[in-house]
Amino acid sequence: MALRLCLLAALLAAATAAPVITSSNNAHFRTLRPDLAAGERLDASPCDYCQNMVTTLESFVTDPQTQAAAAEYLDAVVCTALPADWGQMCRTEVPVLVAAAAQEVAESLQPGDVCGAFGVCPGGGGGALQGPLDCPMCKLVVVAFVTRLQDPESRAEIEKDMRAACDNLETNAKARCLQDVASLFSALDNLLHDVDPEGVCQVAEFCSKDGVAAAPVPAALRTLRSAVVALATGAPAAAANSDSCQSCKTIVSEAAAILSDPKTQAEVLDYAKEGCAMFQDFKDQCEAYVTLYGPLVLNMAISYLQPDSLCSTMGYCKAVDAPHMLS
Repeated sequence: MALRLCLLAALLAAATAAPVITSSNNAHFRTLRPDLAAGERLDASPCDYCQNMVTTLESFVTDPQTQAAAAEYLDAVVCTALPADWGQMCRTEVPVLVAAAAQEVAESLQPGDVCGAFGVCPGGGGGALQGPLDCPMCKLVVVAFVTRLQDPESRAEIEKDMRAACDNLETNAKARCLQDVASLFSALDNLLHDVDPEGVCQVAEFCSKDGVAAAPVPAALRTLRSAVVALATGAPAAAANSDSCQSCKTIVSEAAAILSDPKTQAEVLDYAKEGCAMFQDFKDQCEAYVTLYGPLVLNMAISYLQPDSLCSTMGYCKAVDAPHMLS
């Protein structure tokens, strides 16, 4: 199990740099829309169309050809980049992981529930739609990030990037930023020891909070999460004007503007402190971490949200001669 988790973390870290699968770079990619008979018009209600769309998506996900194409794609962009031993294990595990993920997604795609949750069909709960892989994928991201920070070489690289980000701040704030970065990395081992993937993902609303009263999520965080999902799922590539580069830049610019709002920053920090209640054994320490490092994290996030470099890194725009903001 531990070996598979390590492989999943490696897959995730490498796949984040891979381009989005589209019809232009993968022959097996198909447009997800209900098939229409010759001469048939699409005049169904939004609810009917949504349910047809979900049914088509389920068929697409469970199609062996789709799964084979996904496995082939991951093999090409991920497994080949790994050392020989890991690469061979990656090729063995990828089809299994793809099939398991497809099965989980298919089981969750109940047309009535999905379209109701989106508000297209009656009977929706109006709450956030949480996919079956949200929780495990969130925990996987946390584990991968912690693992990377435990590697001395990766840690040095990240610290260098964070110090570089401090240079984007005003003179008065720059010195404090550099001091905070130094303090953060001097206490990093203790911080990483306290990280609980389950708790982190519960606070971020990727995992359910069994038996714990959840604080309302700030609207800004919901908007930011939607922006992240849009970028990760290739929404810019499906923009109406087909300008994926500009669409990506718009999403990133809007996200940066939201995070730059002092009111939003206060709401996010307050929400993070409320989430510390879930860590009963070190609630006070958690709140102290949020107070000390929260502003730094927000400033770091804003510094990374550079439309040109970020959208180039994600493959939506052509490479530009700019500093590499994401590693």
